[in-house]
Amino acid sequence: MVRVTAFYAYDDQARFDWDYYVNQHLPLVRNLLGGSLLRLQAERGLQGLAAGMPPLYTAVAHMDFASMEALNEALPPNVARIAADIANYTAIPLQVQIGEILD
Repeated sequence: MVRVTAFYAYDDQARFDWDYYVNQHLPLVRNLLGGSLLRLQAERGLQGLAAGMPPLYTAVAHMDFASMEALNEALPPNVARIAADIANYTAIPLQVQIGEILD
């Protein structure tokens, strides 16, 4: 299984519209990627390791695909539309990692 992880670094001065992200952006991603997307999860950063420490990331999203082939079939035709929507909920630069799930 292959996972695409999207990271938005924590910035206490930056806007992140959680309502838009959860109710508009994530459904858009699900719709565009269709059946190739096996699982989509989002998490909101609460704190770092110690109490009172800010989180490393404001938001992290995980998108799971059965294989690199499935990912490469679904994502490239839709990545521009997905990326264009980011400005609707944040100006935090998106960081992305693609990895293999080893469990």
